[in-house]
Amino acid sequence: MASLEVKFSVFVLLMLAASAIFILWGVNKGDYLMLALGIGAAICGLFLGMKMVLRKASR
Repeated sequence: MASLEVKFSVFVLLMLAASAIFILWGVNKGDYLMLALGIGAAICGLFLGMKMVLRKASR
């Protein structure tokens, strides 16, 4: 079984990948809701990733 850190890292990477898809879809189709969803997911993914890095650095 994978550790919690590995699962969290995979989750953050998937969130960033999904945000890129949503942003590209929003730009291509002119759908501002998808664009906003992608930007929000990117911000959340980056925030969670930085939180994980800071937690790992504080050990």
